[in-house]
Amino acid sequence: MAFLIVVDDDPISCQLLARYLQREGHEVRAVATGREAIDAGSTREPQVLLTDWLLKDTYDGIDVARMLQRQWPGMQIVFMTGLPIEHLKDRTAGLRVAKLVEKPFLIHELMSELRIILAS
Repeated sequence: MAFLIVVDDDPISCQLLARYLQREGHEVRAVATGREAIDAGSTREPQVLLTDWLLKDTYDGIDVARMLQRQWPGMQIVFMTGLPIEHLKDRTAGLRVAKLVEKPFLIHELMSELRIILAS
């Protein structure tokens, strides 16, 4: 079982993804803001951070990923975005990104990718 943080300012998407991950046996902390994600990862290492790129907060997903990966270098990052991935690729230089996912995505495909990420 892995500890995962899910960050999305769309509450329905966030809770839906968290439920699927919990059904897979993972411990999940689902949050709506970058600040909440940073707080959630400040005392316990998440194996994977699944974050929306753009958040309605002071911190976007890239800020969250940089801060948490600095503290937890082994943490894997999965970015989710409704924008073309090309825009995100340029902004993630220096981060160890496991996967970039365009919304909308098929949940079973994301779950398959996560199994591979967690097995590595």
